[in-house]
Amino acid sequence: MTSRTTLYAGVATLVAALGLASCGTNVSQVQNTAEQDIKQAKYKDAESTLSNTLKSLDETKQTAEAGAAAASLAKVYNREGKIAEAEKMYKHARELQEKTIAPGLLALATSLNGLGTIYTEQGRYSEAEPLLQQALQMREENLPVGSAEIAESDNSLGLLYFEAGHYPQAEPFFKDALSIYEKSLGAESPEGANVRNNLGALYLDEGKYDQAETHLKWSLAYYEKNSGPNHPDVANCLNNLGEMYRNQGKLDDAIPLYQRAQKIYEQAVGPDDPHVATTANNLALVYMAQKKFDDAEPLYKRAMDIDKKVFGPEDPALAHTMINYATLLHASGHDGEARSMAQEARAILAKQTS
Repeated sequence: MTSRTTLYAGVATLVAALGLASCGTNVSQVQNTAEQDIKQAKYKDAESTLSNTLKSLDETKQTAEAGAAAASLAKVYNREGKIAEAEKMYKHARELQEKTIAPGLLALATSLNGLGTIYTEQGRYSEAEPLLQQALQMREENLPVGSAEIAESDNSLGLLYFEAGHYPQAEPFFKDALSIYEKSLGAESPEGANVRNNLGALYLDEGKYDQAETHLKWSLAYYEKNSGPNHPDVANCLNNLGEMYRNQGKLDDAIPLYQRAQKIYEQAVGPDDPHVATTANNLALVYMAQKKFDDAEPLYKRAMDIDKKVFGPEDPALAHTMINYATLLHASGHDGEARSMAQEARAILAKQTS
């Protein structure tokens, strides 16, 4: 896969779904503050705002509102690469919202969608699919046709099938999501740009480079204009464009895109974010193709260290990087180490399919 793509549905969606303006906390102010922080990649500030709000709502036993705040906080954790915290917070949100199932139905759908997204990123596809399908069903049954929340579910399912390698299933979900966003939010929106980036990544993996380039460059131009040149969404597009050039053998064109993406990720979300690992692995592949083994090796090691730290020692992305590193070891004449590394990686992948 080209990259782990992170979803974000605005805090406004959650607030609107539950009518949170009626609670004691000034939710409108919280909403606006958190949204602005997220748009500017100020995730620590958004985390602080939402954590304090959630604590207040929990203490005053405003269950439905607390559930929505927990789901919002989980999304921020996911953007920060704090996957374990995000999963835990989505589960907390789900528990709260299930206690108020009637008024909190749409918020529950948001939590199910978010938790399913986390499982997709972790390669837990069989766990993700029923959650994402349930969220889509809830939204389709309780929202008008063409609602943005339905598009979010379509995009999430598209990502699931994309990451699982089921490309024919992924494409119609992405196209439906893009169509809804363009009709409901206009020709240009961050949500639509995100779907275009995902479509570009899909076409990239399918070798449809002309279609991939069209979507990826559109998304890159949108994000640079509306989010600034150093936003993580810009880095996502750069990484995918770099992957396209690498696949086409345009190695010198790919390198500066990967390097810029990695710098953005490091500054915006921290040096141990999974996106840093993905980009390091991709850049190492370029150096491998150029037979620059000394340049590739530290990048592979860094990617493996990050994946182990964030996802644990049995993550499928880690296994794929280990296989890449084993290839480097073999090319460098370290056959024993290469065999050992490859065997360990295959054992990890075997557990994912058992």
